[in-house]
Amino acid sequence: MYDDTLTKVCIKTMYAAPVFGLMLASWAYSNQQVFANFAPALDKNWVYPLCNHTFDQFFYQLTPGTPLFIGLICAIISCVFQNWLRILSGKFFNRPEADKVSKMKIVELLPPFSEAMKTYQKKMFVKE
Repeated sequence: MYDDTLTKVCIKTMYAAPVFGLMLASWAYSNQQVFANFAPALDKNWVYPLCNHTFDQFFYQLTPGTPLFIGLICAIISCVFQNWLRILSGKFFNRPEADKVSKMKIVELLPPFSEAMKTYQKKMFVKE
């Protein structure tokens, strides 16, 4: 009835959480009203003042949100080009590919569980 599908979907969606966190943090830290002590003029036509906080400020102003925006761009690029980055890192850093790893045979020379235990440990294990 229950399987690991819900867990897998939850883990996949949690990969997007840092991206959304970077988006919100870069927008909040680029607010000039807070960090540059800049207050916009009040306009009688609007209930709330226009703060002139626009997206293009990321490209021509250096704010506390700029490093977060750069991290956001890097995260988006790594998500979009994930397959290419995996191939390039495998070529440059000599990482084995997934099919080669699955074909590898691992030989462990460990004794079986019951042989590794001492006699008093075996008795306690059976007793429990």
